[in-house]
Amino acid sequence: MVGPLPPGPAPGALHLARAHPEHEYHLYTPKISQAKELQDLKDTPGLTTFAPSTPFGSFWRSYSLTGQLKKDDINLFHGLSGEIPFGIRRGKIKSVVTIHDLIFRIYPETYKNRI
Repeated sequence: MVGPLPPGPAPGALHLARAHPEHEYHLYTPKISQAKELQDLKDTPGLTTFAPSTPFGSFWRSYSLTGQLKKDDINLFHGLSGEIPFGIRRGKIKSVVTIHDLIFRIYPETYKNRI
């Protein structure tokens, strides 16, 4: 990797694609950042980046992404933003989700209006 990468899925995707080139990786994101640190994504063999052509990225990630996953014949989806798209089970796509912070479970009173 060249220089520090911003937070998000890009560092993990780059690491996986470079460490295990025998697999294909698809990075789905509501929008593609133009940060120069992310330019490696375009040139990494085995790593495909997809962003929808819609201004409604959050809606796409929650409700439309499953259709794209099926179209791309994805067999395992890893939700890195603490969520998986609706309908993924009906689409028969295996999934795993990473929850980065569970402090709301310990101090729910501080998140009363946020959940």
